[in-house]
Amino acid sequence: MQGAHNGSTARRRCTRCVLVERQPDVVLDERGLCQHGCRDPGVQVVSPLLESELIRRLERHRGRGRYDCMVMCSGGRDSVAALHLAVRRYRLTPLVFTFDNGFALPAGIENVARAVRELGVDWQLFRSEHMLPFFAEIVRSRASVPICPVCSLWSWGEAYRVAKEAGVRLIMTGYTRGQLQPGVPAGPDRRSEEDFPSLGQATREFMEKVRSVHERYRKFPRSMGELRRRHRRVEVLSPLWFQDLHKEEYTELIQRELGWQPVPGSWPPGSVNCSLNQLAAWLSIRHYGFSHHHIEEAARVRLGELSRQEALALLRLDLDDPETRGAVSASLTRLGCTWADLGVA
Repeated sequence: MQGAHNGSTARRRCTRCVLVERQPDVVLDERGLCQHGCRDPGVQVVSPLLESELIRRLERHRGRGRYDCMVMCSGGRDSVAALHLAVRRYRLTPLVFTFDNGFALPAGIENVARAVRELGVDWQLFRSEHMLPFFAEIVRSRASVPICPVCSLWSWGEAYRVAKEAGVRLIMTGYTRGQLQPGVPAGPDRRSEEDFPSLGQATREFMEKVRSVHERYRKFPRSMGELRRRHRRVEVLSPLWFQDLHKEEYTELIQRELGWQPVPGSWPPGSVNCSLNQLAAWLSIRHYGFSHHHIEEAARVRLGELSRQEALALLRLDLDDPETRGAVSASLTRLGCTWADLGVA
């Protein structure tokens, strides 16, 4: 009953990537190809940026204060690899920042703890349940606003705040090529929220509504563009854009040197996402036919990093599956919501 749950069976899917047609975000031509890079012949290839350019940028920030940069680290292999590169390859002194929205998986936090201990760097773990009532309102109102972009606004707002307090003007992430990059103005094969206008519009409209009603969210940014304008002096980049490394290579490296371990229970498999992620993705799929994970995996398919069938298997989200239903049920309970709020029996 997966189709009955996610509401996407009546929609056409791009014949090259994994995106489902929903105008104006995803428009398929007569060949069934979407406008997000699939209509071009051949496999899309994005070469890494020159490492000399990365080094030039890093030198602008080195030695400016106690910390050369801040590294956002969730405990996933990409962000831990970025931290490893910052310290071991580029000899930077970073402040590590980890964001916990109240749903972070303990194994991911443990990965960060082992890494900072091994590397001997400072770490700030931000934990808050400030936005849980906000997330619950999205669920109960059945609004079309995706939860993850709202949470990204929150996490990036806190990251910018911590960077400012630490006197840092460079934030490093573990973003890979083709990944949706909500806090980054430029990067290889960038897929931004502007490429999917319905998602951005829904977020802005919901933010306006909530800001006008709830005093606690009055100063919350309406969009990522607004947040970037507030902190335009801070540079954001990922060292993984400048490396021709396969995931298998740096996974083995951080396992050996930093004790990194895969995090069970995260979705999609192999990721390190919070436990709210499955509920958030399911809601997005119901409204739009896809989630931000579909956008990222579609880019990986175009880059030739995995096949379309592999991506579809990774993105399978079925409420008839006991493990998935259990994860969604736990998130609903944490938010004080019920299956009835979703309109699901």
